[in-house]
Amino acid sequence: RPYGPLKTFITDPTAPLPTVPNHETSPVFPPTVPHHETTTTKRTKPTTAVPSLPVASINNTGCNCVLKTVWLDVFLLMEATTAMTPNGINSATDYVVSAFTKLTVGQAVQYQTRFGVIRYASSVDLIADLDNYTSTADLFDLNISSLNETGTNIEGAIRMATSKFASKSHRLAARPVLIIVGSSY
Repeated sequence: RPYGPLKTFITDPTAPLPTVPNHETSPVFPPTVPHHETTTTKRTKPTTAVPSLPVASINNTGCNCVLKTVWLDVFLLMEATTAMTPNGINSATDYVVSAFTKLTVGQAVQYQTRFGVIRYASSVDLIADLDNYTSTADLFDLNISSLNETGTNIEGAIRMATSKFASKSHRLAARPVLIIVGSSY
């Protein structure tokens, strides 16, 4: 794809936003120092310095935030091509909606998550803006129809969501989040 590979990141919505790294930063790993074989009365094998990697915390439970009061502005970008099929779109929609039952969807300035939907194939359509859903129960009525198109204009969908996040309707204290669902990347 001309815009590069897509990666999925799950982040703590309360964490500070990332910054652009300085290109003159020091390397992550120190340069390896050559080690020499030593001779004693007992022969030993040569040793090599192995850089230590950070150990993942096994106690990491993910977000330490209270899901019912998290402030997010979320856009679901749903592929609606013939490759997704109507059943695939419905299954993916049901999965996302079930995850959102843990959040408080609403329009309050604080302590609620707003949810919008963008459908993409060759064309891009705004199905629901961030001010559309007023409760978590409203999401159960979400229906995204498939399009008889084979192209995937994911860039157009991302641009549409980004422009919505840049508009006056976006809450400055809310984290902008994109959930991208597609048949392939």
